[in-house]
Amino acid sequence: MSVSTKAFTLLLGACLLVVLGWSVWHPYQRPHDGERSSAKPVGLRIDLNTAGAETLELLPGVGPSIAQNIIRARREGAVFTSPDDLEAVKFIGPSLTSRVDAWVVYDEPQPTPSSGGLSAAGKGLPE
Repeated sequence: MSVSTKAFTLLLGACLLVVLGWSVWHPYQRPHDGERSSAKPVGLRIDLNTAGAETLELLPGVGPSIAQNIIRARREGAVFTSPDDLEAVKFIGPSLTSRVDAWVVYDEPQPTPSSGGLSAAGKGLPE
């Protein structure tokens, strides 16, 4: 092996170590729960009066337990027509309400079993 081949091999090995070391020390990090939905909604919004647990969990800051609390409140007769109605649900306060506000519809419930809790655009979407 010539000197230039050895130097090239050492340089290539060093570059490989740098790349591998970088990926170990700086792995890709998923955004935190509160950051997962920072974009504005386009086209669809979630109807709190009909959405299932999986759909509710798409909202920023809403996990399985809060989704179940919303569903439990609906079973107990809650109707979500304003942010105040949502804040009446256990563990939901003004902070969470403001985070999900652009993503939800506050309407009287309409029996639409095929909608899956999503409402068409045209209902006052934020710009």
